[in-house]
Amino acid sequence: MLKNMDNIFSIFDMQKNIASTSNDFNIKNIISKLDHLLDVFDKYTKEILLYLNKEYSRPFWDSYKADIMLIKREISFFKKNVKKYRVLRWNQPLKNTFKAKSKTMQKPYGCCLMILNDLFPLSKIFIPIIGALSCGNTLFIKLPNYQNDINKLIKTIIKEVFNDNFVYFVDENLTDPEFRNIWDFNFDLVFFSGKAAVSKNLIRAFIPKPTKIVLDIFNKCPIIIDETADLEKTSKQIVWSKLFYGGQTASSPYYIVIHESIVKPFVDTLKLEYEKMFPKDKKWEMFSKMDTKDNFNTMINLIQKSQQKNKIILGGEFNEEERKIELTVVGVDDLKSPYLTHDITSPVLPMVIFNSFSDINGIVKHNDKPSSIYLFSKNKKRIKTLINDLESRYFFINNITMPYLKKYCFGGVKNSGTELYGGEESVKAFSYKKIIFKKAAGFDKQKFKSFDYKESKTRDKCFIK
Repeated sequence: MLKNMDNIFSIFDMQKNIASTSNDFNIKNIISKLDHLLDVFDKYTKEILLYLNKEYSRPFWDSYKADIMLIKREISFFKKNVKKYRVLRWNQPLKNTFKAKSKTMQKPYGCCLMILNDLFPLSKIFIPIIGALSCGNTLFIKLPNYQNDINKLIKTIIKEVFNDNFVYFVDENLTDPEFRNIWDFNFDLVFFSGKAAVSKNLIRAFIPKPTKIVLDIFNKCPIIIDETADLEKTSKQIVWSKLFYGGQTASSPYYIVIHESIVKPFVDTLKLEYEKMFPKDKKWEMFSKMDTKDNFNTMINLIQKSQQKNKIILGGEFNEEERKIELTVVGVDDLKSPYLTHDITSPVLPMVIFNSFSDINGIVKHNDKPSSIYLFSKNKKRIKTLINDLESRYFFINNITMPYLKKYCFGGVKNSGTELYGGEESVKAFSYKKIIFKKAAGFDKQKFKSFDYKESKTRDKCFIK
């Protein structure tokens, strides 16, 4: 048992009371806090960019586009729209015999537990926090336990605006048994982003409780390439997307499914485009670092075993001192290969070869429900078939785009998540619609003058038969 469990529980109790009764989350105060948060975030923007560049070799422009810009856009969205969702709005009268008018408004769930295990991009930490707070919830937050320095910066930014009564940061270095003591609290909503193994334990713990669970689970997004694809365009898209943040985002492509007839020309084209974008003399300074040393070592062990078996198709070099791996394509013959079963984001691309169009279904479905599928083909019939047959939250045709860069939404479907979040989707994820019936007109006497109860009962019997 944690020594300060009583103190943590008293903070939780205070948050529950604030979420249900306090006036601190009225529209005026929320907008004021969002203004303050934007100012604080602007103050620390340079420090964030320098930190990501120093620790992970992130180019300033990439960090700004995938992190800073999205976070500021999220704050601005709620500043403009929080009134729209929080005030009562008239609906159209219900069109039935009992005519009535109703109003709706979005209400917060209450006290929420957020377990944030994804560091890349940084916006995946800030966006759910901003959305949940703007909807009027109070938060218990556990940040990733492998990067204490960036955690300190995140806490500093949030705590300059919200005290422990609104946002409490659980010690990220707690052991699993210690942290699970907090799971026993009666949270109204649990949000999790991270890997599937942890999410399964979380679901088992909270499914018996009346707690809403929102999941964003790391998944394996495939690139499907058939023999009709434009290989030059496809290769450019793959190199950019796989090396953006070092392939360490949830929607980064994870493996390639390619027709056997175009493997060689594809690899030649991919190599050419890769060398254009990342010249040999500058590639190490341009690559992003792996998030942790453990993940780096796991990936290196797999690469070295593949080298011994001559399975490396492209790349294979790594820089142990800087914790960097170059773009590496590995041939995979077995769908139970560690490359496809391990949940590690990296610049490594396993390649699975198919010889019949019907094989694609089985290969993709073997790896659960991805959040994104990237299909490269000119065959309209095949495109239509795969759109109907394969389950995913996003389906991209002849294009690879990180969904959150376009729609500023995160989230998957089924095994890759339960709901979208970001912008308007955060309103749906972190609040519920309350419906208020304002006025009922009563019975329409004219319609009920000729109502025959016996005739109605006779018709009911006929209907049931």
